[in-house]
Order: sequence, then C-alpha cells, then structure tokens
Amino acid sequence: MVKAFEQSTAPGQSAAPSQNTAADQSTAMDQSAAMDQSAAMDQSAATGQSDGSAAVTNQLPHDIPAALEQFVSLYNQLNFNNLALLRELYTEQVEFIDPVHHIHGLAELEQYFAHAYQNLQHCHFDIKAHGAGPQWGFVSWQMCFAHQAINRGQTVVVDGCSELTFDAAGKISRHRDYYDLTQMVYQHVPLLGWLTGKVRQRMAHR
Repeated sequence: MVKAFEQSTAPGQSAAPSQNTAADQSTAMDQSAAMDQSAAMDQSAATGQSDGSAAVTNQLPHDIPAALEQFVSLYNQLNFNNLALLRELYTEQVEFIDPVHHIHGLAELEQYFAHAYQNLQHCHFDIKAHGAGPQWGFVSWQMCFAHQAINRGQTVVVDGCSELTFDAAGKISRHRDYYDLTQMVYQHVPLLGWLTGKVRQRMAHR
C-alpha cells in the first residue's frame, strides 16, 4: 500500500493537493484490497472450495506441518500387520485418551491397537482442518472404516479430531481423540440405535 502511494508522486515533483492525495490513498487501498481478495481466492481454489463445494481430500493439505503430515500418513498406512510403525510416532511414555480408553505407555497402546485392528477391514482418514504450534497440533478428520463387529461389516463414517502434544524430538507424548461414540458404534446396534435416536428426538423438542 505504501509503495503504491509513493509511486503516485513523480520524481522531482511536489505532492499533489490534499484532494489528489486522498484519491491516491483511496486507489492504493483499493489495489491492496484487490490483492488480498485475489490471494484469498487463490488459497480457496487450492483447497477446492472456491465455489463453496466440499474440498477434495484424497491428498493432504499442501501447508500441513511435517509432524502432522507424518501422523496422518502413518494412520492411513496402519494395519494389523505393521503396528510397529507406532514406535515411529509415539514416545515410550505416551498418554492416549479417547471416549473409551485412557492408556499410559507405548506398550499398552500397541496392545490396544492390536485388538482394535484385528478384525478391521479398512480404515481411512480425510483431513478437514489442522493447526499447529511449537509443541502441539490438532487435526480435524473424517474417518471411514469397516469392522466385522460394527454395522454388519459395512462402512461407517465418523467425524472427530485429534489433539496432539509433541516432545523435543518431534514424537507424540500425548494424544487425545474426540468423536461421537454414538456415531461410531451405538447407532449401529439395533436396540441401542433406537434408544439413542429417541433420546435425541426428546432433547431436540425441549
């Protein structure tokens, strides 16, 4: 903006009267606003949302920090036969919390994943939003998975987010997941699904 204002006065000439100066400032502000709008449109187009449509999430956002990229990439590779990959991600004393479990230590976490992934047919995470600081990060995700014990093995979609704390070496020392357990499990159990549906209806009408 300042550079555009300076260019409005030719070398060797005095500044124009106050009316012209005000016009130059207005022009500079318009140019700056246009540049900001253009940049915003470029950024929106890069995420596939320039027309308000849902973003294409087959690949990670281009600006996701390296630690979060490793986190998401590893989880999308993870299966029952490669759970040793967890050691690349977590510290030995990691604390893991989700709506069902509170786990202390990598060994206990590996046991939890071994049980969870034993009958898992597939699992994939699409990233919706992310953020990061010096020693923390969060990822908002949509998980699509199929498990023999849930929804007759058909694909289930769950929205959630992960809150992560990193140590000095870049490994995760604390991992907390937030998601709707009803969306994941309860609504797919015939009786529980009916009961939770009734409870939601009653709450919505109060």
